Amino acid sequence: ATALYHLYSREPDSDISGTGGNKRNALIVSDPTGDLGSANLESEVVAGYYDGSMILTGEKATAENLKRHSKNVECIHFACHGVFDVNSALGTGLMLAATVNQDCPGESGQHKRPPSAQRALFIDTQETGSLGRSGKLLSLVDISQGLNLSSTKLVVLSACESGMVMTTGSADEVIGLPVGFLQAGVPSIISSLWLVDDASSQKLIASFYRYYRSDG
Repeated sequence: ATALYHLYSREPDSDISGTGGNKRNALIVSDPTGDLGSANLESEVVAGYYDGSMILTGEKATAENLKRHSKNVECIHFACHGVFDVNSALGTGLMLAATVNQDCPGESGQHKRPPSAQRALFIDTQETGSLGRSGKLLSLVDISQGLNLSSTKLVVLSACESGMVMTTGSADEVIGLPVGFLQAGVPSIISSLWLVDDASSQKLIASFYRYYRSDG
């Protein structure tokens, strides 16, 4: 009920970029932690289905850049690690790159993470908000309270357990990433309930966009 209230209370953004109000552009967040070998290929495939796309990859995939470039896009696609905190859903989020003033993994590779077969990270609740050299968590609170995505039609979370939710004291309320994006103004979210393999995710996502975009 709360998520629906936030969704319907959002004012549509009147400054819509694109072709005559028909937004055909996408913002893609790709492999912020530098350890997902198939994420960049996946992102290039997604970008090919839109007239205009911006890919934030590696150390450019920060929360600040996401917020700066997320207005007036039809689709936002995340190819990154998902974090599901079993102790508190408020510690759940998506792993982005650390900000510039942090010790961020970059091209030098001195803090680059080893290759990962899955798009999941498991953290302790006390680590929520910042994981230092590994990146920085875009938390559920950051999404629901810090982003205005009222012009976005679809968010795709190509990340492990990004669809997991926890119940609250109210019988009709749950907390999780999909709810956070609903509260940010997005009407449609695609996410995963399971741990997902990096290479398999790329193939599945390619098939999804091929059918989704062919139907407009």
